[in-house]
Amino acid sequence: MGAVYSESLFLAVTVASFYFLRTGRVKLGSIFAGAAIATRLVGIATWVSLLVEHPRKTLIILLALIPFALYLLYQEALFQNPFGFLTNESGWNRHFTLPWEPVLSAGSYLYSAGIFQIGNAARVLVELAFFLGGLAGLWFSWHKLRPSYTIFLGLSLILPAFSGTLIALPRYILVIFPVFILLGLIENEILQKIGTVFFILLLSAYTMLFMNWYWVT
Repeated sequence: MGAVYSESLFLAVTVASFYFLRTGRVKLGSIFAGAAIATRLVGIATWVSLLVEHPRKTLIILLALIPFALYLLYQEALFQNPFGFLTNESGWNRHFTLPWEPVLSAGSYLYSAGIFQIGNAARVLVELAFFLGGLAGLWFSWHKLRPSYTIFLGLSLILPAFSGTLIALPRYILVIFPVFILLGLIENEILQKIGTVFFILLLSAYTMLFMNWYWVT
């Protein structure tokens, strides 16, 4: 059994969209924003960032929504439900909630099940830690990066939380490129070494869990 994930493609078109946006080529930025939306629903965050960066070119930026509109028409024609991709998420135990509910649910689960356990508890702990780390990154982004980057980071982090679960959140954060800009701004050598050791240990732990058939994405 195999599965193809869209993270690499999404990261490529998102970075391309922001690159053309920053260099003043809004049309090309909008095209790649449309590709981001077509790749993953959270690509909407790219589109919103375009509007924030160039509010006077709203008409051009609106063209980025064409792929999404075509996808809705496709869903309607094939399944008689333009938002079928949302209702089908129930198969993954996803449903609409307020964004803080899965955070509280994860905390409650860890409190009752215990933190230091291999398996589901370890996964929930890592997902919660990444979400809280993302919130910390959002605060630093507000003070260090451009508003459009901060909005992209915030929406990319919060939108998945509306699904009622934090499952696979570490994988989602990997494509939020402003996070890597923030990490690159760390100049303290001790913090750099701590971060390197932490991520090596996390990679090792994830590898061992994966090799023992635990869910790690």
